[in-house]
Amino acid sequence: MLIVDSTQEKGRRESSLSADFVAEPRRNQDASIEATIRQRFSNLGYPQLQQLRVDVDHGRVAIAGQLSRYYLRQLAQTAVMQIPGVTGLTTDVAVVASNGDVSADS
Repeated sequence: MLIVDSTQEKGRRESSLSADFVAEPRRNQDASIEATIRQRFSNLGYPQLQQLRVDVDHGRVAIAGQLSRYYLRQLAQTAVMQIPGVTGLTTDVAVVASNGDVSADS
């Protein structure tokens, strides 16, 4: 026979519901940060920046891809870090020359 204390069960349901209410604004904020990043990359006028992968999780941003110049990598990093709500940045961006060689400073 299973006996469940209704106060414990109610507490678990309320805890689960409150986690959902907290998670939804966070997802919306992450989506807003990603949209802002994509808009900034577009406004900078370098089409390569628009090809970067962008992921946002709880304000932490990860960008990945390939660029032809180290300057573009720095530009992308700076643009991301200036956005309100960004709490961290992980960069997995290789600088690749037109001949396919990966730069040593990437």
